[in-house]
Amino acid sequence: MKKSLTLIEVLIAAAILTMVLVGTILAFTRCIMLNEHNRNLTIATMHAQYVMEDIKNTNFNLILDSINNGDWNWGDAEIGAVGLSPLSNEIITITVSGTDLLDITINVSWKDMEGRASPANIGFQTFLASP
Repeated sequence: MKKSLTLIEVLIAAAILTMVLVGTILAFTRCIMLNEHNRNLTIATMHAQYVMEDIKNTNFNLILDSINNGDWNWGDAEIGAVGLSPLSNEIITITVSGTDLLDITINVSWKDMEGRASPANIGFQTFLASP
C-alpha cells in the first residue's frame, strides 16, 4: 500500500511555510528600514559636526552675531551648497545662550524613508569660551 499525504496534511504544511515566509519577509523589511534610519542618523551627525567645526573656526567675537543672524540655520539648499548631501527635508538649526561662555545647541531634523516616515532629529550641545 502506498503512503501519501492527505489534503489536510498538505494544507497544514503550506500554512506553516506561509507563516515562516511572511515572518522572514517582515524581518527583512524591518532591517532595511533600520538600516536607512541608521544611515540617516550617521549623515545627520556628520552634518552637525561640520557645522560645529565651522563655528569653531570662526572668530569668537563673530559667533554670537552669526548665530543670531541665522548664518548656520541651513535647509537643503544651504547644506548642498557646502558640498554635503542633504537628507530628505533636512533642516539644521542653531541656538546659543551666554556671552563669554557660549552654550551652543545644534539640532538636525529630517524625514526618514524619503518623507514616508515620521520626522527624526538629533541634537548636539557644546560650550565655547572666549579666548
